Amino acid sequence: MVNAQKTILNDQGIIPIYQQGKAQLVKSNVKGLTYFPTGANWDFSTAYISK
Repeated sequence: MVNAQKTILNDQGIIPIYQQGKAQLVKSNVKGLTYFPTGANWDFSTAYISK
């Protein structure tokens, strides 16, 4: 029984129990802006301002 418990403890997966969140405000006339939740957060390569 002890060996079974050690095997389960060693082979168990890791499940994240926390995910960061933060509010992002973007003006309504800004278009083409892409947000990535991981890595570099913003991609401005296709962004433009509409009238």
